[in-house]
Amino acid sequence: MLHRYLNCSFCWSSCQHRQSATDAATYIADEDYTGDATTVDDYIRESIVNPKAYFTPGYAVSNHAMPAYTNLTEEQLDAVVYMQAQQR
Repeated sequence: MLHRYLNCSFCWSSCQHRQSATDAATYIADEDYTGDATTVDDYIRESIVNPKAYFTPGYAVSNHAMPAYTNLTEEQLDAVVYMQAQQR
């Protein structure tokens, strides 16, 4: 339910973003990556709380601006990270 409430599927179910969990290692290794993540789960977590840490290819020209979800509890954040990490 939280996944729907936060409208995560709007981007994460699109073809462009569906592979983000799979491609996290590539994004983390990108020389333009400015975040702190070193694992897939950390990358997804960072994307949720600090979406400006790294823009995936094509995101910068999209019409959708991801908000920073800094109001989530650790339990909620863990649940969303788990859900997104399963979409590989």
